[in-house]
Amino acid sequence: MLVVTWALELTLGTALVIHPVLGTAVRANSGPTPTDFLTAMDVGGNSVSIVGGSNFSPQTGTFKFFFLFNSLLGLSVASLALTYLMQIDSALQRRNALRLRVYLFSAQREDAAELIARLGPRGQFQAGYSNLSELSGAVAAMKEIHRFYPVLFYFRFPVTYYSVSSISTVGLDAVSLIRSALDEREYGWLRAASRLTVTSLAAAFLPGGALSIQGRRARR
Repeated sequence: MLVVTWALELTLGTALVIHPVLGTAVRANSGPTPTDFLTAMDVGGNSVSIVGGSNFSPQTGTFKFFFLFNSLLGLSVASLALTYLMQIDSALQRRNALRLRVYLFSAQREDAAELIARLGPRGQFQAGYSNLSELSGAVAAMKEIHRFYPVLFYFRFPVTYYSVSSISTVGLDAVSLIRSALDEREYGWLRAASRLTVTSLAAAFLPGGALSIQGRRARR
């Protein structure tokens, strides 16, 4: 739909320029030149396309340059649009992979307590640092992905664990549990890593980012 919309807008804009000069600066190669708007749309569509031919040709230097510019513009827009869509698809796959990872970490329950339990099985949190650091790095990457491609916020899926609200809720709950349930002197590093994760989430998904959270806490 995005590619089709861009192509139609380029065709319409070109037709609005060509329509007033049909029969003068732009003429048919054979026979009389129609001057209706549909003909202008046809000529405009051919001028922005690099394939196909047209029975119409420009007669002045200005419109010869205009037709050349349209061909280059049409080629550039088509290439950029397809490249952009490929990047969106790749970014969406990386974002969903992170959300699925959090979902599996939480025993497929979207439960922060389950996530914490798997970071430190039987109370051993030695491996939790590396796991949480990797998760924080993935969230930071997701933040940058959304900064470069804000349209990703409009991609939603039927399953709840792919939603932004799900990963945000699990992340915030995980930090609260870490701060309230673990020894601050022994596992303070784990809390710091979790707060980094939530800060990255806030910067990506909340208006004003992490500063808005700090401001609310200060007012309270």
